[in-house]
Amino acid sequence: MTEITLVIGCKVHTTDNKISGYVKSVVVDRGTRTTVPRFTVTHLVVEPKDREGLARLVPLDDHVDALADEIRLRYREAEFKKLVAAEETLAEIFNSGPVELDTEGWRPADDDEPVVDGSKISPVRPQIQGEMDLVPRRLPGEAEEHHGDPVHATDGDIGKLDALIIDFETHQVIHVLLKAGHFPWHHKEVRIPANKVSGFDDTGVHLSITKQQVQELAREERRITKIVKLKVGGEFDKDALEDGPGEALLQHDDNGWKLLTSEEDDRSDHGYLQATDRAQAVREARQRLESEGYEVTSEEVTFEV
Repeated sequence: MTEITLVIGCKVHTTDNKISGYVKSVVVDRGTRTTVPRFTVTHLVVEPKDREGLARLVPLDDHVDALADEIRLRYREAEFKKLVAAEETLAEIFNSGPVELDTEGWRPADDDEPVVDGSKISPVRPQIQGEMDLVPRRLPGEAEEHHGDPVHATDGDIGKLDALIIDFETHQVIHVLLKAGHFPWHHKEVRIPANKVSGFDDTGVHLSITKQQVQELAREERRITKIVKLKVGGEFDKDALEDGPGEALLQHDDNGWKLLTSEEDDRSDHGYLQATDRAQAVREARQRLESEGYEVTSEEVTFEV
């Protein structure tokens, strides 16, 4: 199973790079047709840069490549413009009632409604009434979720939606990634397994667990992800910290052996150890790190004391 992370708000480009934009929202099948809900992502809503009101519904199929920090669409500019509209811009001209303001070259939002070509109405100035979200009408029974939508535990809000982790082949949701700022893990991203999600709707994401249980998941995740490489002597490797696990550093000075840890920009001083020699210091450092929830992956001696 190949997992991909759909970050709501990430950059999007067409294959010819003539259209760039961002993922405005994701559309989720609520899974109500099965006994056990299986939530799947069916579409991305992609809005072109600086072209508000022209978002398109992009089916999550072979035309979508999810990379580490962006989405590549296997559509050329003309093909993207012909995709189904996810929103429309409404305007009123001479008090004639709302009409769709069309943009030349783009597929109209609705062939059955009055359309005015926005490029041919000058010098008449239409009164823009705003954008209308068409996703609920296009995909009834499915839920549209935006970045920052609330995530509700059974006893109240717990954070905001950041991304969905899905199975690339089935598009089934595996984890909901939320940013939680209510507890000691301030602004930390927390993975919520799909089996702890009770539903998606226009009010956000609903969990089947309490705030306390989300806290426990966050603690467990931090315990698992606090992976460090133990180094004896030397300095922290800034380049390695950006791309790999954290580092635990044993330094020796006149006061003895001191233990430091660093995970990207998060650096901690664990103080001096009781050890009197290097071998004892390594053993004691491992014990202390493991008791604090770290997993030590390797040891590296950069100099002998």
